[in-house]
Amino acid sequence: MAGLFRNPCAAPVTGHAGICAAPAPALHGPLVRALQCFQLEESGEGRVAGEAPRSSDPALDDALKTSVMLYVREEGRHARELARLLRAMDEPIIRKYMSEQLFEHSRRN
Repeated sequence: MAGLFRNPCAAPVTGHAGICAAPAPALHGPLVRALQCFQLEESGEGRVAGEAPRSSDPALDDALKTSVMLYVREEGRHARELARLLRAMDEPIIRKYMSEQLFEHSRRN
């Protein structure tokens, strides 16, 4: 494992120190899995962004409602960018994984 990070770049970009066109083969799988999970976590923008402006919660003033809506929409933008990255890597977009399902279950119960 110690040698795994010695040279993490399989295809360095010429003229750009530290930027890789492709990770070392040993890092490809873990990187893809991390990107897939992060993309899924960022993709749930619809319901919350739509509900925030209509909330009757007295703790949410208009500025906070707008902030919540903008924050959640920004997460959706991140999800779209990560999905484009995964497609460019010819990797699938996942729809579920265990920790995301546990989080969703705990949030709703």
